[in-house]
Amino acid sequence: MPNRDELRRLALYALSRAVVVAILLVGTGISARLGGWSGDAGSNVWAWGLSLITVAGVTWWAIRQGGATPGLVVALQLVIDSVLTSVLCGLTGGVRAPFVLLYVPSIFAGASQLRLNGAMIAAFLSSLGLVGVAASTNAGPDLLPDGLYTDTMFRIFAFFLVAVLTGQLAELADRTGRALIAERRSSAMLASEHEMVLDRVRAAVLTLDHLQRIVTMNPSALRLLGDVAGFNITEVLRGSLTVGTWEEGREGGRRWLCCADPLPDGGRVVVIEDVTELQRMREVSARDERLVGVGRLAASMAHEIRNPLASLTGSLQLVAEDRPDRLIDIALREAQRLNRLVEEFLSVSRSQKMEPRSTELHALVQEVIAAFGRDPRFRETVRVVAGGGPAVAEVDPDRLRQVLWNLVVNGAQAMPRGGEILVSVEERAEYEQGPEGVELRVVDQGPGIAEVDRGRIFDPFFTTRSGGSGLGLALVEQIVRAHGGRIAVRGAPEGGTAFVVWLPKEAHVG
Repeated sequence: MPNRDELRRLALYALSRAVVVAILLVGTGISARLGGWSGDAGSNVWAWGLSLITVAGVTWWAIRQGGATPGLVVALQLVIDSVLTSVLCGLTGGVRAPFVLLYVPSIFAGASQLRLNGAMIAAFLSSLGLVGVAASTNAGPDLLPDGLYTDTMFRIFAFFLVAVLTGQLAELADRTGRALIAERRSSAMLASEHEMVLDRVRAAVLTLDHLQRIVTMNPSALRLLGDVAGFNITEVLRGSLTVGTWEEGREGGRRWLCCADPLPDGGRVVVIEDVTELQRMREVSARDERLVGVGRLAASMAHEIRNPLASLTGSLQLVAEDRPDRLIDIALREAQRLNRLVEEFLSVSRSQKMEPRSTELHALVQEVIAAFGRDPRFRETVRVVAGGGPAVAEVDPDRLRQVLWNLVVNGAQAMPRGGEILVSVEERAEYEQGPEGVELRVVDQGPGIAEVDRGRIFDPFFTTRSGGSGLGLALVEQIVRAHGGRIAVRGAPEGGTAFVVWLPKEAHVG
């Protein structure tokens, strides 16, 4: 079955032949009327010409129906063309008739359909037909008198010359067409692979025109930035595009790594990657590196301090029972505070062993709020309210209760004149695009934490409160990390500090 391109070429060939014959017939008819041809000659010319057009029309119709074989159609058409053209030439003047020109389109057709071989076959058939015309119009002893031999041979030479030239041109065009098709397919495959790679790249990739407007975006860019096609890049990024690579801080504590490179047309390609998690891991790694050496030494020292401290505390208690004194009470109270400090430090230095189970976090928040309400230190000045709704996650309830207690007490201590603390629970994905989890927020109305101190707030022994140990928040972060979660500190919209804890819904492994 011929393909669509072959059928299209055949149909165009048949239609063009009919148009050429019609033009020649009109021209011949005008010449016949002006030249005074006889009525029989004119009728015969028109009859054979219309036959040629009819054959072309039937061929075109058969091709359009899709039932024709290209090679057979071309071969039959070339034979029919040669016969009908020869008859027309015989009726209208022989070798020197105007219809001799119809042999040339036949050669063109053979070249276009069958390349050089088709052109040579058409030239051979045309030569036979022309010789037959010459012989039939001069049947005397001298078959080709008066230079007719020269005219015939000149025309035959022209036929083969046209055949060679058109055949070679057709083969060259065919090779060029195949190469162009292969190149197009290769380009299409390359473009498809390029698009597939861009679709799977997690970084946002933008292309800009020479006016710095966003022209194209990959799916990651749509997820990160939204549909900002047509926007100027300065409306999306804050950095200068003359710089190769830069980092930008975004809302919610995010960090973007941006890179801009020029394009040949004056535009640019911009790559944006959300490195928030990488930045957090860098900070955690740097903090761990700082603490790993001194942590071991401090833990061993804490154990050594614990034993004499216990003896000192016991001795002070005995002395206080025998001889009560205000200075002894102060010494005992400070010894007990020092003991609590050692216990907290040992808790931080020990690895946290989790026993996760399905826990309803909103109910756990209510328990912590109820226990906090009985604390005499804050019962009269601080009010704690719960927000959000039910949320279930695989956590260690005892450890998470410790986290919430430390955060609530930390908020209460930041409000010496009293105020309100909001503890809310909400199901939410990490950074709005990560795995499903639960977000806990503890928001106070204190003076807030300076931006410069937020990066160190979870470091052991770092505190912004006079008299604080700086170990409570370090223990909180350790427990959250042991759950596979994240904790961040931010400024509250109404003032104060917001501690945001994200915990995965499934139990953390590892």
